[in-house]
Amino acid sequence: SGEEVSGRAQETAWGVWNPVRFAADVFVLPHLSLGAAVRFEHARFTRTVTVEGSEGDTTSVGGSHHDISKVTTLRFSPRVGYGRWFEGGMGAWVRAGVDLGSTSAVRATGTPGVDGATGRVFGVSVEALAVFQPLPHTLVAVGPTYRRTSIDGSSGDHLVALVANLGVEL
Repeated sequence: SGEEVSGRAQETAWGVWNPVRFAADVFVLPHLSLGAAVRFEHARFTRTVTVEGSEGDTTSVGGSHHDISKVTTLRFSPRVGYGRWFEGGMGAWVRAGVDLGSTSAVRATGTPGVDGATGRVFGVSVEALAVFQPLPHTLVAVGPTYRRTSIDGSSGDHLVALVANLGVEL
């Protein structure tokens, strides 16, 4: 008939991630530390998919789908570290540990069979931190971290990030 039919789908997504972590480490020997962290993470993601189609000279919007997902995770992370202190209140601290916890996901718009899920979290993490002591009894630690997390035995997600910690020395 000589008429042209075409279509286009557009997807946009954005999210907010709110992690809160409390941690404590104790040097049991001059260079060896034992510690743990408790981490609460809550993420909210919004995804919108819009479909447009055209047939000949007519353009129509086929529909828009708006999806909101929420993921909440609680982790307990025991760890061991090695710290080396230099002159002038500076040092290096390497820490490694495991992540144990649980996660739950909710899709608010309701797709059948995918509305909610929970799972066990297992992971490993490594941090390499440069430590500065700007004031007495105050520590600032900055450096890269690597974390691999598996939920219910999945192949796992990898996270590489730059972290900054503020600590109080007791």
